[in-house]
Amino acid sequence: MRRARSVLLLCVLLAVAAAVGDAMADGAPRPGAILAGGPRFVGFPTGRADATPQFDFARLDGASAPEVQTIATAVAGLSPLAQLHAVNARVNRVPRRDDWSNYGVADHWATPREFFRRGGDCEDFAIAKYAVLERLGWPPERLWIVVLRETVMSAVHAVLMVEHAGRLWTLDNLGDPPFEHGGLDYYRPAYSLNRFGQWSHGAPVGLAGQRASASGAR
Repeated sequence: MRRARSVLLLCVLLAVAAAVGDAMADGAPRPGAILAGGPRFVGFPTGRADATPQFDFARLDGASAPEVQTIATAVAGLSPLAQLHAVNARVNRVPRRDDWSNYGVADHWATPREFFRRGGDCEDFAIAKYAVLERLGWPPERLWIVVLRETVMSAVHAVLMVEHAGRLWTLDNLGDPPFEHGGLDYYRPAYSLNRFGQWSHGAPVGLAGQRASASGAR
């Protein structure tokens, strides 16, 4: 009789544990779930933007750009933060060229394949870094191409921002060491995008990818 009660009690406990587990799973993201959202900036509200993203991430052809795999292979054994430093420095070796020189238009967001063959401007560097980090296994929902206003020269600029260890790191083509968001007080985020959408952040730059001039995007 005592054994039967013990078995019954064990069954009840297992049932309760299963129910609690199901409730927790329903109320929290499961392992591997995509938590798609925009980056969070102090003092700049993040809101989902209805505008069509400037870059179609279906065109992120890292697989057809051997340079993406070459860089990823070279830095794969490094720690995560060291990978950010190495990827930023290696991609920044590509020559900078403006879109008028490359494509005869004021604004062209290049694929990695185009960028590694022809050079590019700021957003092209950010796209290529996104491709390399994605190849390395970084969660793409934690990578954002951020278009911002640089207030010293009043120019529009673009960088890659990466969330790592609860911090937001900026990979900039104007310098090799990545820095935490807020490290430069003259960068004002306007909008961001990744595979999962586009978000606005309140700085005075239009969501159509407007440029102050062809030289404003560096």
